Amino acid sequence: MFDIVKKAIDKKDVLGLLEMGAPNDEYDIECRDIASKINKNNSVDEIAAICSSVFTAWFYADSRFSMGNFIDVAQEIKSEIDDYPEV
Repeated sequence: MFDIVKKAIDKKDVLGLLEMGAPNDEYDIECRDIASKINKNNSVDEIAAICSSVFTAWFYADSRFSMGNFIDVAQEIKSEIDDYPEV
């Protein structure tokens, strides 16, 4: 699950930290947190809400962390989970 979440979160790079040259493990803590809270039964909206709440908790309240800003991430995660039923 971590690898699926990590791929989607790094692609989004919501804070632009990877683009600025941060190390590849920049979002690992947040990705582990998200991965521990989701499962294959979660909807896209539920996954987006989890991503939003995790980033808000780890950083601060910011409009970039709204649930709506994580819909694309959640869709990618859900799609990957659906492709791998053993996840």
